[in-house]
Amino acid sequence: MQSDYKEINENALTALKNEDFDKAQELFRANAKHYPNGCTLNNLGVFYCYCGIRQKNGKQVSAWAQGVKYLRQAAAREQNAVICGNLGAAAFQDKKYQDAYALFREANEKRGSCALAYNMGICTYWNGNYTQTKELLAPVLNKDSVAYIREALGSHPVFPFCFSVIALNEPPQIAEDALQPFWAELHNAGDIYDLFTLLFSLGKFGEAWACAEMLVENWAIDKAVGAMIWECAQQVGADADNLPGYNAARERKTAHAVLRQRIAEFHYAPVCAALEPWMH
Repeated sequence: MQSDYKEINENALTALKNEDFDKAQELFRANAKHYPNGCTLNNLGVFYCYCGIRQKNGKQVSAWAQGVKYLRQAAAREQNAVICGNLGAAAFQDKKYQDAYALFREANEKRGSCALAYNMGICTYWNGNYTQTKELLAPVLNKDSVAYIREALGSHPVFPFCFSVIALNEPPQIAEDALQPFWAELHNAGDIYDLFTLLFSLGKFGEAWACAEMLVENWAIDKAVGAMIWECAQQVGADADNLPGYNAARERKTAHAVLRQRIAEFHYAPVCAALEPWMH
């Protein structure tokens, strides 16, 4: 019996890897129906959450609620780090940050990882508990943990730590000291948005302006960041008209009070690191 469901599960995961979603869905469904346990229900839930339901006409429809239902059924049968982590990710996606924190913490207690600790910190950030965010993130700001989290996240864990410093109105030097060991590796297209907005928020206008060209080249610029770029140019005496791809004329026509309001409305919005969702 055990070998039967494991073999079907591995075949489903192979089909998924090969992007044969119809076959993967068929196998995950059959496995959960005939062998309902933590593994089979978890994997069907994950498939529904992130791949949706594949219909006979080839269309894909969202099945988030059904996926979460199967994850809860999996948790009722087996409590392990993978299932708890998946439920935590689902709760975070549904903006239930306190629930997500509790689930990530439970997963971390079962099988500790820097990614789970990071995710706990992000939940506390969204709940406005910036002191706890700093406490949770400080231990993962080391070379090995940062590399692991960056691979799972696509961004750098130093940013939520530093934005927590700002939210707490603590001395900017605390954030600057945290940034310093990672300074060289942060100047890339993936991190430049967070780096620019952080440096601007710290009042480091010269360093922020040095990031502006890469920022405009690689990111869609919303109103808040557009206002930041304009203000940054004014602070350092730069000519924003010479910034390729930036609509300086639009900002020039906008009242200063409006620009300041847009900047005030900026909110750093960190996301959780992706966890390994599948059971074998």
